[in-house]
Amino acid sequence: MSKEKKKAELEKKLAEVKIRYDKACEEMNYRIEVEAKLYKDMDKLYTELAKYED
Repeated sequence: MSKEKKKAELEKKLAEVKIRYDKACEEMNYRIEVEAKLYKDMDKLYTELAKYED
């Protein structure tokens, strides 16, 4: 296999992996945002519940 062909093949694979990596990062950031919102909601509910504890 020629150097140019091998280089082109590796660059194509790298581009494909980079796309998957970027998508995974976006999904992770979304999950972190959702987790933060849920934690905040849960904290509010625990605070409200504490008002009714004896």
